[in-house]
Amino acid sequence: LKAMKAGEALGAVKVDSPSAYLDLQNDASATESVMLVGHRGSVTAASMSVDNRFVLSGSEDSTVRLWSTETWSNLVCYRGHNFPVWDVDFAPVGFYFASASHDRTALIWSTDRIFPLRMLSGHLSDVDCVRFHPNCNYRATGSSDKSVRL
Repeated sequence: LKAMKAGEALGAVKVDSPSAYLDLQNDASATESVMLVGHRGSVTAASMSVDNRFVLSGSEDSTVRLWSTETWSNLVCYRGHNFPVWDVDFAPVGFYFASASHDRTALIWSTDRIFPLRMLSGHLSDVDCVRFHPNCNYRATGSSDKSVRL
């Protein structure tokens, strides 16, 4: 975990570079960990965005939280599940993510909305895991009912 470089050092960063975000970080400020506090229940899952700017966390408190790795703060608390969230996964591109829950559903979200975009249902038991296909056209869900759905 690293802080941002001082203002005078930022002028040398090329903003159109693919590594611009990493170039903004101060290597001398690296620490081993940061504690992000906000959930009221045990945290059961976490996922990093592709650009490393955000972290998602799912919890037994039935919420998904979006955290900023720039400010180390909670940006949004997503409420859509009625039971514990077992898994979260960022999509490989864009600002979409999915959550899997004990309520037998997986929800598809966008970081710019506080409500789910789509509900994936059909499992007979908990949805334990959810993953995006690399092309983002498919989501796989795994369940305690011993099935995988695409």
